[in-house]
Amino acid sequence: MNEYKLTQLYKRGLDHKNRNFIILFALLFFTVLISFLIQQNLLDKHQELLDEKEEIQNELASTQSLIQAEDELQDTIDNLEDKLALTDKVMPDFNNPSTTLSYIYDIFDKYNNYIDFDFWLNTSSTVQGDTDTRFNRYTMTGTSYINIFYSFIDQFVRQPKLITIENIDLAAQPAEEQGKLSFNIEFNAYYTDTGTPHDDIKFRNLTKRTIPYNIFFPRIYTPFVSERDKSLPDVTEIRIIGMTKDIIFYRNSITDKVERLSVGDRIRHGSMTEIDWPNQEAVFTINRTGLRETVRLKAID
Repeated sequence: MNEYKLTQLYKRGLDHKNRNFIILFALLFFTVLISFLIQQNLLDKHQELLDEKEEIQNELASTQSLIQAEDELQDTIDNLEDKLALTDKVMPDFNNPSTTLSYIYDIFDKYNNYIDFDFWLNTSSTVQGDTDTRFNRYTMTGTSYINIFYSFIDQFVRQPKLITIENIDLAAQPAEEQGKLSFNIEFNAYYTDTGTPHDDIKFRNLTKRTIPYNIFFPRIYTPFVSERDKSLPDVTEIRIIGMTKDIIFYRNSITDKVERLSVGDRIRHGSMTEIDWPNQEAVFTINRTGLRETVRLKAID
C-alpha cells in the first residue's frame, strides 16, 4: 500500500513538473514573441521616421531652391527699380530755394536721416540749346556720418525729381568727431513751365541703402577724450582700496574722493569688464588709440 502511494505521488510530481515546464515554455514563447513584435514595430517606426526625414529633406531642398530663386528675382527687381529710378525722371513746373529745401527735409523725414548743413542758391540759368528748360544751382555744405550721408545722396538722386549732382567734395574730420565727414555739394534742380505740377510729384518707396564700413573713421588714431568721457575717471587715476565680487571702491588720485565702480561701468576710454576675485584684481578694457588693451589693478596696501 505504501509502495502504491509512493508511485502515485511520483506520477503526480511528474505531472506537476510537466505542467510547470509547459507553462514556462509558453511564457518564454510569448515573451520572445512579444519581444519580436516590439522590435519589429520599432524597426517599422524607425523606417517611417527615416522616410519622413527624407521627405522633409526633399521639401527643404525644394524650399531652399525656391528661396534662392526668389532672392535672385528680388535682386533683379531691385536692379530694375534702381535703373528705373535713374531714368524715369520728371521736371516740376517751377523750382525755388523753399521747395528744394522742403524736398531735402522730406527725404530726411521719410528715411530718418538728419544732417547738419547750410544751403543756398548759387545761380539760375537755362539748359544750353533748350531755353524752355531752366535750372537752379544750389550749394549744400555740412557734416555727417558717411552711412547717413550716403543714404541721403542715394535717395536724393533716385527720387523722381530731375536733380543732378554737379560736384561733390568730401573730407575726414578729426578723430574726436568719431567718424564724421565734411561735405560740399553743388547740384542742379531742373524745371520747365510745361512740367508736372510740383504738388503732384510723389515720393517713390525705394529701398534704403547704406554702407556698413565708415572709411572716414581711422582705425588707429591719436588719443582724445570725447565730451561724454570727460567727467569719467581715467584708469591711471584709480587707486583701489577695497572690493567685493561685483564692486570696487577706489580713491581718485586727482580729486582724492572715494568712489565705486560696478562691473560694466564706463571709465575714460573704456570700462571695467571683470572682477577677478581669486586674484583680487579689477580688470579694465581700454581703447585709447584704436588698439584695445587690458589693464589689471590690485588693491593698494
